Amino acid sequence: RELSATVARNFHRVQVFTAPESRFKQVVLFGVKRRSNVPDPAVATQLEKVGRATYGGGGMPPELSEDWAGAPYEVPPPKEAAEFRFVSVKLDGPQLGAELERLRTSTLWPQFDATFQTHARPHRRPLRDLSRWHLALALAAGQVAGVVTSKAGRSLLIKGDTFKEKELTIERQERADGSFDETRILTDKFVPVITGIDFTPGPSFGDVVTIR
Repeated sequence: RELSATVARNFHRVQVFTAPESRFKQVVLFGVKRRSNVPDPAVATQLEKVGRATYGGGGMPPELSEDWAGAPYEVPPPKEAAEFRFVSVKLDGPQLGAELERLRTSTLWPQFDATFQTHARPHRRPLRDLSRWHLALALAAGQVAGVVTSKAGRSLLIKGDTFKEKELTIERQERADGSFDETRILTDKFVPVITGIDFTPGPSFGDVVTIR
């Protein structure tokens, strides 16, 4: 019903035909675009009947013929383009300020804080101690960063992130004539990457460590 009203509101000279290929119960619809107005009740009723018919209600429209028997569609002549002119408007500081104040409610400034969340929010403690699985997910998402120290005393400044890579797979299939068909499949693959800077005093200080 909604689709029928939309077509009846925006088109006239509407004609509906059953598609020659009837396997999927499709129809072919022709219409001439018009200025949006009140829906034509006759067109809306006609389309609703066609919709019910496709679901077993009977009364399908005639099949679309190879030869068009209706009146031809005449392409309307193009409208003459008006003379094009460049117009430049210059505003000084006071004029710009007055315009911004007049249009203040239509600008982003009243909602700036809410949109960009400039106010710091206190961190909430998790409901339970984080397991290694939780920590790994937070690290891969880039939510965990800082200096970590192992039990052996090694210190790393780490930052985690996840990147998308494409994995190429090539499939070859031999044809009957001895030639080959080659299919290249690119699969998106999300790869967590942890980058660290070695802060351990000694010869490895400053080395960059990458864990994939």
